[in-house]
Amino acid sequence: MTYNFSTSNYARTGSDWIFQWKEFMKTLGWAIVFSSDGYSSFTNNDVLTTYKTGPGGLGNPRAWFVIESPALGGAQFCFQRSNLTTAQNGNIFWRITYSITGFDSGSPNLTTVPTANISPFTNEPDQRTVFGTGTDGYPGFIKLFNSQADQVYRCSFMADDAAPYGWYWFGNNIYDIAPRTGLANLFVYDPLIAGSYLNSLDEDPYIIYIDGSQSVGTSNFFVTAPNSVSITSFYKRGTPQEEAVSLTGYPLSCFGLSGFTIALVPFGIPQNIFNQNDDLFPLLWARGGSQGYPNGYKGQSTFIKMCGTQRESYDRLSILSIGDTVVIGQITLPWNGDELIV
Repeated sequence: MTYNFSTSNYARTGSDWIFQWKEFMKTLGWAIVFSSDGYSSFTNNDVLTTYKTGPGGLGNPRAWFVIESPALGGAQFCFQRSNLTTAQNGNIFWRITYSITGFDSGSPNLTTVPTANISPFTNEPDQRTVFGTGTDGYPGFIKLFNSQADQVYRCSFMADDAAPYGWYWFGNNIYDIAPRTGLANLFVYDPLIAGSYLNSLDEDPYIIYIDGSQSVGTSNFFVTAPNSVSITSFYKRGTPQEEAVSLTGYPLSCFGLSGFTIALVPFGIPQNIFNQNDDLFPLLWARGGSQGYPNGYKGQSTFIKMCGTQRESYDRLSILSIGDTVVIGQITLPWNGDELIV
């Protein structure tokens, strides 16, 4: 298991960002199993050779691709660009679907994505829309990138090259007035730590966390999030009751004097008194009783830790090695020590 990084990449548009991420993931064993440029060609491999418009372009309206995990029987994501013809707005609106068994059915064409096979458990297609709306034939698109229009981004990618093959990306809009707070997007395919869930029963121990909101990295603690934030996971996978539902990462708090609740994490604990370093805390994913059935504890995040001490986004912390952690909003992610260009 090795975390691989590609940091501070210059991306001209949202389509360029996703195209660069696709190419990075291919170097680590992820495969493009279907794709279409929305213009002249779709096939069962990778037809996308550029982020621009025209032949082979991911910048064309309704261009799409399906990318598959290297794991045996690997899960798949399907990305589709907006149908907007205006280059600026079209490149920042997307629809993303997820299937554990793969997108092998439907009637894919230049502008229509494939559909997953029918699940033997639910008798419905084995897929979930994790970002966006609508159906495969009539998709709805949501703003994925935090920008009023296409601008210039810096984006960073990380992916594990061995099981469980988790990954993330994040970045910032470098034309933002305050680049340290101008986070453009956060997407985490977060495996749960082995032993933190019922290993033999949970057939999809992952969280999919997509945040294109105006407060990237903070909204994972809220039960009700804006439509530009999606935090999704399967409950009771492999049973007739399986369902992909939204869930919440829970902060830590305690009762103080007079019954007041005191927030401890995030941002409520100063540096460690023994070593003067920041302490980081586990993020527990769960679905509370008020969120409706199915609910309950899901597991502990592998990648995401919560900040005890408040820091600025892109600050690098040294936990086990120099700069091995980076701050994004209220959370931290594994890092390789590089200084970020913002």
